[in-house]
Amino acid sequence: MRLGHIEVTSLLALGLTWQLSPVHCANEPCLDLYKDAHRPKVYNTADLQDTSSFEGVAHKTITGMHHHGTRQLEMWMQTLVPGVVIPPHTHGGEEWVMVLKGTATFKSRDLDMIVSTQTLRSNDSITVLPEVVHNFSNLGEEDIQLIVALVGDLHSVLYPSWEAHASEAQRLDPQPWDVKCPSQVPQSLQPLQREAQGRDEL
Repeated sequence: MRLGHIEVTSLLALGLTWQLSPVHCANEPCLDLYKDAHRPKVYNTADLQDTSSFEGVAHKTITGMHHHGTRQLEMWMQTLVPGVVIPPHTHGGEEWVMVLKGTATFKSRDLDMIVSTQTLRSNDSITVLPEVVHNFSNLGEEDIQLIVALVGDLHSVLYPSWEAHASEAQRLDPQPWDVKCPSQVPQSLQPLQREAQGRDEL
């Protein structure tokens, strides 16, 4: 069992507080897609549970290693309300993000510690390579909805500011929405659930 603790507050979040309490991760995935690998299951993303622990952020894991037992692929759907600023962070693997609705502000930092800003509108997408410090913000007046795909190492490293060095950052592993298994599972996936004994659920 892995243990971790990190608390991130303010960070330009316009009054919103980001905080993670001590977390732990189940030893096994919640579902096992490989249990019936040759019969792929159809399910509706509307039936997935919101597992976010952040104020102002809705999160659904469409498919993923902890929730579904995939080996590499992780896909999320996230909604950020106006005023949300995600802290600067990195991922251990590759990340692709597409804006489905609204206007997102994307920032990234290069090796010379120079921060650049780009605007993503509906149907815009961006690929973020491993260990690139970046963030997304909603500085507009309407919700933004994102589709996120990650491959490989899912751990994140959170930076207290854009000026901070790696020695000041803190590793976040597991992701906050992977701490417990969803209590609501689409009907077609229910036969793939692992035994609930000894497994925490949201």
